Amino acid sequence: PPVTTPPVTPSLNNANLSAEEIIMAVENILSEQLVKQVRACYQFRLVLPRKEIKEYYLDLTQGKGKVGHGTPDCKPDVILEMSEMNFKRLIRGDIKPVTAYMTRKVHLYGDISATVKLDEVFKRIVQQF
Repeated sequence: PPVTTPPVTPSLNNANLSAEEIIMAVENILSEQLVKQVRACYQFRLVLPRKEIKEYYLDLTQGKGKVGHGTPDCKPDVILEMSEMNFKRLIRGDIKPVTAYMTRKVHLYGDISATVKLDEVFKRIVQQF
């Protein structure tokens, strides 16, 4: 019988998985329950290897929430600026948002306490992969 190989599933441990793919996976976890739990709007500024900046947002302030490219319609509670590599480390749970801020792996602008709520969001993202 022919040997079949199992399909390759994306993994957050896959170095080739882009921040774009991770952000777009967030769409699958959006819910009214998550909005009620978090009630904050985030903007992510990711500094890519060639110093290009990509911006994404996660608006968990109303409805079932929204995620996308660029800046949110509302004023973000916090803006997180980091390298794409540190973004992946945050999502995977390798570093916590507050620890990343204290060690200067992430620069935060705005309500720092809102970053604590990201842990729940990141846990749900990891479950998607």
